[in-house]
Amino acid sequence: MAFEFPRRKPERLFFPTVHIHDGKVHDTAMFDHLLFCQRSETETDPILKWEESTQPARFFMKFHKSQGLLDPDGHCYMRGIHGREKNEDIFV
Repeated sequence: MAFEFPRRKPERLFFPTVHIHDGKVHDTAMFDHLLFCQRSETETDPILKWEESTQPARFFMKFHKSQGLLDPDGHCYMRGIHGREKNEDIFV
């Protein structure tokens, strides 16, 4: 799933990862997610702590289907979240 929307803080990347089960938001939740993003050349840490693709997106993504959301010449970054974790959204 990939999407783009207006952000309250445009300088930060937002992943809506809070789990709501049984109608409640618990302090912790079981996660099994892989988060992906790209960054501009001017952005630095903390994305650099994520796993970087070995090649630009054009070599492994169907970027032509992304309606301009992906930079085909940019690398992609991945972060895995697995197991019981604090139940909160992720901001980068």
